[in-house]
Amino acid sequence: MTIDTSHPASADQLHRMLLENAADFRAVLAGIPDERWDEPSYCAEWRVRDVVGHIVLGTTVPARKVIGKVAAGGFRLSTVVGRESRKMGDRLSPDELRAEFRRGTDVDEFGGIVKLLPKKPLLADNLTHLLDVTEPLGIHVDIPEARLVAALDLLVDINDWGSKKRAKGLRLVASDVAWSHGSGPEVRGEARHLILALGGRRGVVEKLAGDGAAELAKRLGHS
Repeated sequence: MTIDTSHPASADQLHRMLLENAADFRAVLAGIPDERWDEPSYCAEWRVRDVVGHIVLGTTVPARKVIGKVAAGGFRLSTVVGRESRKMGDRLSPDELRAEFRRGTDVDEFGGIVKLLPKKPLLADNLTHLLDVTEPLGIHVDIPEARLVAALDLLVDINDWGSKKRAKGLRLVASDVAWSHGSGPEVRGEARHLILALGGRRGVVEKLAGDGAAELAKRLGHS
């Protein structure tokens, strides 16, 4: 699929990239040895199995059941989803997680609670989680430039995850694809590392450069 990266991706293009990202994720999971599923991801306090459990939770568990758990947990969405994602990761073996991940993502439309959520941020969310797993494990995934650019465009415009606030007042420049955003002190790095930083991942701070890198590190809570 050829996409003009100088213009925002359309809804159809974002959906296609989401499905392609899920296929890449499935291929990665197939190649991770079982003993590495307990290693930490870049998502704070989550192991590899917990990241996978999170996506399985969102795409396979009926929405009403997830909503019920959130309500029972005092509507503390992040706390409840984090707890249930770890429980899913604990309960299922790597082979079971692979199978459930495939059941939830090898489809034209994701189901579960994800079906009720805004569709536009899904690509940024799922690509960030793919990188949460691959980057700390040292697994290289050849991610198309259009997908990286689309995710970056989404992240600098999302309020709920804090990514828009992290980007504010900085000039972000991808060193490996044709993308930049904003004005102010410059933060330069590979697109995948900018995606993780905008997503709040502290593990990539040392991979970023520029006179704005220290400020972004501060925003990520990195001393």
